Amino acid sequence: MTSITGTGRRLWFGFVIVAGLGAAVQAAEPSVPVHTVDGSFIRDWLVLGPFPAAGLETDFLAGAGGEANVRPKEGDSVSTKDGKRLVWTRLRSDCDVVDLERVIESPEWSVVYAYCELKSDTPFETDAHMVAWPPGDFWLNGKKVGRFSVRERFDLPPVLPIQVRGGNNPCLLKLRFEFEPPYRFAFQPLPPQRATAEVHVTGPEGRPVPAALIQLFDRGELVAHLRTGEWGGAVACLYPLAASYDLRITAGELGTWLSAITLRPGERRPLEAVLRRTVSIAGKVLALDGSPQAGIVVQALHVPDDVASGDADQPAGPHFSGFPAEPWINSGGGSRPGMRTERASAAARVRSLLPLPAFSETVLSDTNGNFQFVNLRPGQYRLRAHGAHGFVYPAGTGNPDSAKPIMVKAGRTCDGVRFAFAEAKKGVWNTYPVRMGLVDVNPSAVHRTPDGLLWVGSLAHTLHAYDGVAFKVFSSPEIPGNYVRDLAHDASGALWVGTDQGVSRQVGDGLQPLPFNATLPGKDVGSILADLDGTVWLGSTSGLCAYDGRRLVRWTLREGAPSNEIGALLRTRNGALWMSTCRSLAQFDGRHFAERVWLCGLRQATWERLHQAKDGAIWFCSPDYETAAYRYDGTTLSRLGPEEGLAGDQVFDIAETSDGVLWFATNHGLSRFDGKTILNYLEQDGLSSESVQRIFVDADDVLWCADGWGVSRFDPRGFIGIGKRDGLTGQHSNNTSVFAIEPDAPSGHWLGTEWGGVYHLGGPAGDQLVKADFLGTNYVRHFMRSADGTLWLGTAEGLFQHRGKRTTRVLERNWMIALNRDDQGQVWFGQGWIGGGLSRYNPTTGEVATFTRQDGLPDDAVWALEPATGGGMWIGTGAGLARFRAGRIENVGERLRIPAGPVTSLRRDANDTLWIGGDPGLFRLIGTNLTSITASNGALTGRIWCTARAADGRLWIGTDKNGLLGYDGQAWTMLDKRDGLLGNRILTLRPDVDGSLLIGFIGEGLTRYRRTKSLPSVRLLGVTLEDRDFSKFAALPATEIGRRVRVRYQEIDLKTQPDKRQFRYQVAGPRGSVLFAGITKDRRFEWAPREGGTYSFEVQAIDRDLNYSKPARLSIRAIVPWYANAWILTPAGAGIIGLILFAGISGWRSHANRREAMRLREQMLEQERQARAALEQSNRALDVASR
Repeated sequence: MTSITGTGRRLWFGFVIVAGLGAAVQAAEPSVPVHTVDGSFIRDWLVLGPFPAAGLETDFLAGAGGEANVRPKEGDSVSTKDGKRLVWTRLRSDCDVVDLERVIESPEWSVVYAYCELKSDTPFETDAHMVAWPPGDFWLNGKKVGRFSVRERFDLPPVLPIQVRGGNNPCLLKLRFEFEPPYRFAFQPLPPQRATAEVHVTGPEGRPVPAALIQLFDRGELVAHLRTGEWGGAVACLYPLAASYDLRITAGELGTWLSAITLRPGERRPLEAVLRRTVSIAGKVLALDGSPQAGIVVQALHVPDDVASGDADQPAGPHFSGFPAEPWINSGGGSRPGMRTERASAAARVRSLLPLPAFSETVLSDTNGNFQFVNLRPGQYRLRAHGAHGFVYPAGTGNPDSAKPIMVKAGRTCDGVRFAFAEAKKGVWNTYPVRMGLVDVNPSAVHRTPDGLLWVGSLAHTLHAYDGVAFKVFSSPEIPGNYVRDLAHDASGALWVGTDQGVSRQVGDGLQPLPFNATLPGKDVGSILADLDGTVWLGSTSGLCAYDGRRLVRWTLREGAPSNEIGALLRTRNGALWMSTCRSLAQFDGRHFAERVWLCGLRQATWERLHQAKDGAIWFCSPDYETAAYRYDGTTLSRLGPEEGLAGDQVFDIAETSDGVLWFATNHGLSRFDGKTILNYLEQDGLSSESVQRIFVDADDVLWCADGWGVSRFDPRGFIGIGKRDGLTGQHSNNTSVFAIEPDAPSGHWLGTEWGGVYHLGGPAGDQLVKADFLGTNYVRHFMRSADGTLWLGTAEGLFQHRGKRTTRVLERNWMIALNRDDQGQVWFGQGWIGGGLSRYNPTTGEVATFTRQDGLPDDAVWALEPATGGGMWIGTGAGLARFRAGRIENVGERLRIPAGPVTSLRRDANDTLWIGGDPGLFRLIGTNLTSITASNGALTGRIWCTARAADGRLWIGTDKNGLLGYDGQAWTMLDKRDGLLGNRILTLRPDVDGSLLIGFIGEGLTRYRRTKSLPSVRLLGVTLEDRDFSKFAALPATEIGRRVRVRYQEIDLKTQPDKRQFRYQVAGPRGSVLFAGITKDRRFEWAPREGGTYSFEVQAIDRDLNYSKPARLSIRAIVPWYANAWILTPAGAGIIGLILFAGISGWRSHANRREAMRLREQMLEQERQARAALEQSNRALDVASR
């Protein structure tokens, strides 16, 4: 116990001593930042503000001695006009650029002061670099040195001459901020050992050259660049000094080099540069047919003297080591809940992702395929261009040793360099310009929701929804503000819209602003990220926001966020939430913010886009930065910009297709990067405008590009054309017909062409064409592979056999149009239009047997051959179908009553079904059962040249004029040039193992077609019941039988031509039986229920690729009217009859009673008359008696 107590005492005393030492150190720290002038950037400042102001004229420090005399200490205070007390606060920056946002949260339209003191033992004159995003004034030793202004780019910043005195020199900066970040500056006082180069640039006529680019190289490494002013002058203040510098000065086609310039410490040296026309290398980039290729990256790789061949691989620029205009990496540190990150101070240099040898250059070919390198440093260069599958050299190969280096000499031009290679940029473009329904130009956002709708936001308070038929426009008040910043959808598929005035969310068919918009201090929502759990994250000028459907949570600087203004958001595959600000890329795990990459450049505001590539690297870009896209892999930072070959110097967006290819939206086109080479797509390639703002990649790897004049759709894989630009040519260098396609083990295909000989199609993407070295320019109509792997060729000059590297002509016969083999290995051939009948060749004996009309052929013109099950051969002739079996020929077409005409296509599929095509149409023969196939769209007319059954069971038919027809057993589709085919006259088809279909055309080359797999959508628009329209279907009223029911529906389909869209419908009755079913192009269906009960209506949209949408269903209840209901009519009828009978009987009885009453009345009257008569007689008798 005693020992433990003693230890506790020692620990306690140690703690007290350490605490005391810490307090002493803290007390000894000066209350004013003091810096030695040693060439480093000043990171430690006292800052004061903000003072509300729109300019720099007011002296807000008048009460503290004025701006010229102020000597503040940490903790001193100044009062504003409204009585607010502001305190001089210590700010220590993490990097060379000082960011004021953490100290002064809202400096909009205000003035901020920064103060420090420069320390020197002796007085001296020197210079300082001063750059700030806001303009400002600079005081040193009580004197106003000058005013600095906004700089767009500052690889080498402006120079301010300063006079440093011995001792401490008060230094005051006055900065005026406006309405948007960044709020930052950088200040670098240089020691007297710096050197200054004053460069004056004139042209050939002796006049000053403004805006000339001056690049400074140190041993081949680009260290800085700047531009001349209005009078052709520029000042470069350098420290520390290199042994010597090479200066490259360029203006258009003018240029010169100042080599081996040495500068002594403290020297101010004037340099005169006279520019001359210096086009060093010029040439063209052509396709294989001699047409130009535009936007192709061409690079001149400098070959050092000690490198004899190959590509020199010294890593080189451009990168900028002098002033902090690039991002850098946080190489250490951690994070604390709700607090700022502890950061390391070391910066990692940014390198090019595609490094080139020193003094190398990159240019792009223009619209005519021309390129030129201006003002290259004299020496040897090896040229290369970026192709679709790697680098290409002037010799037309991918081998760098195939092209000799070019010697560049000062004042001389090496002209006539030619690149000729296959078309690099393939794919199909469609544009949706303003005239198609977009209300506003300059789309700012593009997105597709899971229901298939295309959403396009613009800069002019509009949002468009496109379903493939028409654009629907949304505007205020559904869209707050007038600038759509971002679009995204949540887990339910509902669209969210971020604007400069808040957020809207899709509710039903409309949009509804969110109720929290009014509570956001900063309403600009630039990014939206939806999690699967329903949480929606917002990057805004109000910080980071999270909305769970009930409440909004915000994180700002006070809650530990890296900034009050959050740019892009990204959820990585490991679940981390990344965000960008104008100062850093940071992560957030729900409690901790950790800044990973410091964005210390001054020009950019927020980094608007973040993307995680398939390799896990984080890519980011900003349109305001005007240099590059950046890649961060967790340890290193790389750049990809115009120096590497991107189309523009502003990168607006980054996207990725499923094959790992990255796409960049730039101000001068769309750039494609496969990890090695860059391809640039320009307006002449298919963009509606070359300034691409946003990219969205859908489920089919189709790119939707929001550009300056609308939306452009680019499908890079669906239809790949191979034609004369790829070298597939026939006579007179025109496109050639592809007659035959045959797989070649282990990969690729042989192509037989019309007077172009044989080509081989292969490569990883199946689009690399190579001319075969056999048969020359022969007419090759058919291939046939025998069991031993021998390739047989039917040509215009006979039958050839190709095995290994040897080609032999077996038979000299003209125009072998049909070719095949039977089960015994015998080769059968026909000669088409020239007649000649059917011939059989035995490769073992060399025997040839010929069969003609005299042997039973319907016609001597044989067009197609196909082996028959059980032996023999099916024969397509100019007069119909025949079959050779057991030594005899049967006219099968006549027996089966196939209409007369040429049979030009025969194909037996895996189900032993024979497909027969030709002028009479298309027929299916199963055993002896012949079926005529007709297309619902009427396209199955004219000659059929070929058929093919794909692995998925779909039947494809090549026609002579209507393009490609597809049939899945229910619906037909037709593809033609409007969809992306090179032609409409199809001669041959070959399904590939990857599911694609190779299509050979007459006179148009070849297309590789890949079906898309995404489904279209269909939605119910309304129902008409008893002349009443209903748009809500939850509680439809019942309708009477016999009344017409009309259902309206519409597809959401962005890839099918409007006139080719179709629907599958079905109506099931009350007993579940299908009453109506079929395929239609109508967008409504009508029928009349014939019996009471519940009817089920179902409709599906069918797209171009025979994909069926999920069905839209509707239930309708039919009732029988009362006058047609037997259960009501029978009792009612019986009652009516009973009433009639009752009324009749009652009437009869009443009539009888009336007759009886009348009889009794008459009887009584008679009796009364008789009584009266008797009385009268008695009275007369009495009267007589009385007399």
